[in-house]
Amino acid sequence: MCTFDPEIAKQTMAPNLSKADRLAYIAGEREFIEDMLVDTKDCKWVYQALIGCALATAKVEGTFSAEATEDVRRWVVELRTLDPLRKGRWDDLERSLA
Repeated sequence: MCTFDPEIAKQTMAPNLSKADRLAYIAGEREFIEDMLVDTKDCKWVYQALIGCALATAKVEGTFSAEATEDVRRWVVELRTLDPLRKGRWDDLERSLA
């Protein structure tokens, strides 16, 4: 996802993508990951990937929507259950959304 971060895009393999291209690619990735979630609700990596997509989208758009915030909060709840050893990390992430 860092390839689509506008701040470091010039240093990546896709430096000349438009904002629309970046958002379209991230949306496609998110859709694919959400399809995986149907069969793998017990895999923390899926939730982490969805959060990565949401954060990348927000960075490209320059804003974090209320809907994205709610999605990330919901995924963080799942991560706390699936990965309790990193509860502090998930708490920090949720606090950063406020």
